[in-house]
Amino acid sequence: MKLVMKFAKPIAFVLGVSAFFYGMAIYASALLGAGHGTGFFIEALFSPSNLAAALALDEPVGYLFWPTVAALLSQRHFLGCRIAAAALLAIHYLGIIILCMDAGQSGVRRAFSIVGDFKIPLLAAYLASQILMWVLILRRPRRLNGAPVGLDESATS
Repeated sequence: MKLVMKFAKPIAFVLGVSAFFYGMAIYASALLGAGHGTGFFIEALFSPSNLAAALALDEPVGYLFWPTVAALLSQRHFLGCRIAAAALLAIHYLGIIILCMDAGQSGVRRAFSIVGDFKIPLLAAYLASQILMWVLILRRPRRLNGAPVGLDESATS
């Protein structure tokens, strides 16, 4: 049973985070409207894909970005996975900055004004997810008995 839980929790975490972000992508695609909306929010959600477009890797990078971050966060008891997740999120934020600079001030203003209040649930869900991810990255993982991961059992008895 322990072995099943050892693998079931990370798999469920990756699937849950992926489903959450793909759900946000579906909501953002609704903001496209019938051609008169904006695709800015989809591009921002999958922002590393605009950095990878020059390498013709935009589709795989965009679709696999959030599952990769989730897989790294599911193994956050390893310092390297926390660092890699933080680096990927930094690349994501850089992609959003570049997207905003490419669109210009008027383009960003248009993207936010054209969809009205429909952007509020999307932005709230996105910001909440980013805060949760940074909490998971920065918080030191603990065992069920409260001992930090990495200490041997004799030190906690």
